[in-house]
Amino acid sequence: RKENVKKTISVIEKAPLRIVDTMVLAEEVDSGRYPSIKRYDGEHADKCIVCKKGGTLLCCDFCSNVTHFSCIRTKLVVKEPEPEDDFMCHKCIQYILQRRVRAEKRRLRKTISALDKDPTPEESKEKIEENEYELVARRGLEVKQLIELLEDAENRLVELAGTAETNDIRRQLLI
Repeated sequence: RKENVKKTISVIEKAPLRIVDTMVLAEEVDSGRYPSIKRYDGEHADKCIVCKKGGTLLCCDFCSNVTHFSCIRTKLVVKEPEPEDDFMCHKCIQYILQRRVRAEKRRLRKTISALDKDPTPEESKEKIEENEYELVARRGLEVKQLIELLEDAENRLVELAGTAETNDIRRQLLI
């Protein structure tokens, strides 16, 4: 089991999470999970932090950065925000994701050290079951986020198909 935990640490280090729902991250910040990150209410820049151009920019709710939605998608796969949703730039997102990875590594190291102490079989089984439950819960949340992203993509495809169909009808009327 100790070897499985070590393998999990190496998998976490090599495969960072790339699909992001900024609402979940904003809720974590608001709950106080990351005390070094606060909501920002100062002036925002007037050029995209990625491409350095102006235009329709989204303001990060947690720092002074602004970015085009298309530019942030070059860095990460992000769920398209609703108008009332909080928005995070790729730098804030990456900072929080790095903090998550560090916390996961610490948790797994504690598990390894607990296994090294040779607890009784019942204590060991309880700890392992607790850690497995947390892992399953986390995977369930990731699956839920993936489903939301897929639903969002499906809605966009349906809209595009409707537009294409309308354009075909208009073209036929013009002929």
